[in-house]
Amino acid sequence: MKRLSLRPFTDSDIPIFTEWLQKLYIKKWYDPIDEWVEEVKNIDGEFSWLHHFIVIYDDTPIGFCQYYDCYDSREYEDWNGRIFDVPGEVYTIDYLIGDENFIGKGYGKDLIRILTELVFGVGAKEIIVDPDKNNAQSNGVLRANDYVYNRNYGFYEKFAKGIEK
Repeated sequence: MKRLSLRPFTDSDIPIFTEWLQKLYIKKWYDPIDEWVEEVKNIDGEFSWLHHFIVIYDDTPIGFCQYYDCYDSREYEDWNGRIFDVPGEVYTIDYLIGDENFIGKGYGKDLIRILTELVFGVGAKEIIVDPDKNNAQSNGVLRANDYVYNRNYGFYEKFAKGIEK
């Protein structure tokens, strides 16, 4: 049984997070990395609406993830014309496995499952995700967790149980 969990990100996680972001297999999807580091450093300020976590296997940090309300990110992101005018309904997630020893073994799939449950647990009605179309691993773990690609907007989406599209 894979023992995966999430714990809140702390300032002491910044060095390992920065190290992960500099790995070539991550950097190509997360560049520019300085913006990601700036976000985690300003969690009590400008980016207080982001919820950051370290992914833990037993006691070992193996990755990073976050979620946030798309309503709060309206000034920062464009979701291909999709409008978010009501808070607390549509959220998005970001994630990475930073420890190469845990890649290709199902931990990404488990991470998405756990993160999805967490976000629906805070009241989200829908989760949308926009990985690069060439990031086969990311696209695969989303599909494995029943996310569906919305061709109209060009991103994946999943609705909470009982919520209709």
